[in-house]
Parts: sequence; structure tokens; C-alpha cells
Amino acid sequence: AWFRFHRALLAAALMLSVAGFTLAFFMVDESRHLASAHSIMGVALLAASLLQGAGGALRPAKSARIRPLWRIAHRLIGASTCLLGLATCIT
Repeated sequence: AWFRFHRALLAAALMLSVAGFTLAFFMVDESRHLASAHSIMGVALLAASLLQGAGGALRPAKSARIRPLWRIAHRLIGASTCLLGLATCIT
């Protein structure tokens, strides 16, 4: 049950991130794209979110030898993405 919730929450967050990025891209003057720490961090956050989503979609089987490494990477990217998101909110 928690895995389905986790997957749905990540999918919703990813969709909202893409929507927010798209809105910001079209609402901000082109000369101001990547002109602030907030915008640079936002692009990095979107990239990390997409990487996390792709990693989840390509999750190896439980019996795969690479699964423990995948789990560590997935958790590190997930925690880093959360921290970067919080930092982006206050810049």
C-alpha cells in the first residue's frame, strides 16, 4: 500500500514540477532565465526529479544484483531532491 502511495505522490510532484517550470519559463522574460539562484536551483531540482522518476520507472527486480546499489542511489537522490526543494523555496 505504501509503495502505491509513494509512486502516486512522486508522479503528482513530478507533474506539478513540470507545470511550475513551464509557467515560470513562459512568465519570466528570457533575459532573466537562469539569472538567480532560485531559477538555477529550480532547473537542477527539475532534473533531479526527472532522474528520480526515471529511476523509479526502471527499478530493477528484487533479485537483481544491482538492486542494493539502486536502492542507495534512489534514497540519496530522493533525499537530496527534497533538501534542494526546500532550499529553492527560500531563495
